[in-house]
Amino acid sequence: MTEDRGAKGTKLPPDYAYRRRNLGLKHGIDKVLAASALIALSPFFALVAAGILAESLFRPRSRGPLIITEVRITEGRPFPLLKFRTYYLQDDDKQADKKGTTDFINDRDVTFLGRFLRKYYLDEVPQLFNIAQGDMSFIGPRPVPEYQYLNTLKAGYQSKRVLRAGLGGPVQALKGEWKRLGTYLVADEDLVRAYGESSSLGVLGIDLKIMWRSILKAAEGDGMDDPNR
Repeated sequence: MTEDRGAKGTKLPPDYAYRRRNLGLKHGIDKVLAASALIALSPFFALVAAGILAESLFRPRSRGPLIITEVRITEGRPFPLLKFRTYYLQDDDKQADKKGTTDFINDRDVTFLGRFLRKYYLDEVPQLFNIAQGDMSFIGPRPVPEYQYLNTLKAGYQSKRVLRAGLGGPVQALKGEWKRLGTYLVADEDLVRAYGESSSLGVLGIDLKIMWRSILKAAEGDGMDDPNR
């Protein structure tokens, strides 16, 4: 992983220790909203399950579980990230050399329904369970497998260690812009600083702005081209 010092910030020091006192309200609201969203979206889960079942009847190759898990890192510890399955399980052997990286899922052939789910980031909806359980937040650095996490630390970036992983974050809000600005990893480092300089209510304000921008980006429907999943 190459060093990436963006125009809008610099890396946090290696010994950076974040004080989470102003994140209590954020994490509490995360859990309440996630639990409420899971109830409200139960028909959507049923619809996706029906779609996967229907596709498997016509395309036996697409058969498999509704939801898959992948070990990712949040606040420096592993957890099982949940996603709707959007790919063919039979291709596991072809992708064996990519295990332990996000490419193991991102570089695969996708199912008919999976293409639609990925396009609009709907395959990420099961992560509401992760948020309700306290492993993730609505906004934070996107979680990566351990191999990529360790490489990020070696490059000097600390945000994935000190903040809870997010369903979305500044990198997603800036998608399409960070390549020009050079803020791919630095954007998450800047989020740590912004949280640290804000009150509990200020943190919520930051999250709302990032969430709104992330929703607008997701609505553009270019999730198939996003490597930060």
